[in-house]
Parts: sequence; C-alpha cells; structure tokens
Amino acid sequence: MPLSRSLKTLRHPRGASAVEYLVALLLTGLVVMGVTRLFGEVVREKFSDGDEKISNLDHEQGSSNQGSSITASADGEGGQGRAGAGSR
Repeated sequence: MPLSRSLKTLRHPRGASAVEYLVALLLTGLVVMGVTRLFGEVVREKFSDGDEKISNLDHEQGSSNQGSSITASADGEGGQGRAGAGSR
C-alpha cells in the first residue's frame, strides 16, 4: 500500500474494527489486573477496617439500646411492632 493511500486512510477513518476493539479490551483487562495486584491488599485492608468499625459500632449501640431493635414486618413496613398500626 503506498504511503499516500495510508495517510488518506488515517485522515478518514471508517471506525474501529473488531480487532481494534479486541486489542483495547485486552489492554484494559491488563491494566485492571495490574491495578488489582498493586492495590488489592490495601483495598482489602481498608474494607476490613471499615467492617470492623461498623461491627464495633453495632455492638456498642446494641449494649446501650437494649431491646430497641427495628425489624421489618411481614407487610413490608419497618417498625417496632403493631402498636401504632391502626392510627394512620
């Protein structure tokens, strides 16, 4: 293919072909895998710390508010029972 024809093709692209999409997909996958390997343990530790803090909060609140848990009822309304159900 002559050089002038190659330059003309570059100036008027018809769109990406399936091969170009595949190459882009593979490169994206490699980047995601690399970032996951690089930061995966840090992210896992952060989520674990957050989960632990939330669990500790739940336990602290549970001991100070004994018996005041809110649960969902069978009709889909959350609440502490049926005491005020008739006064809508």
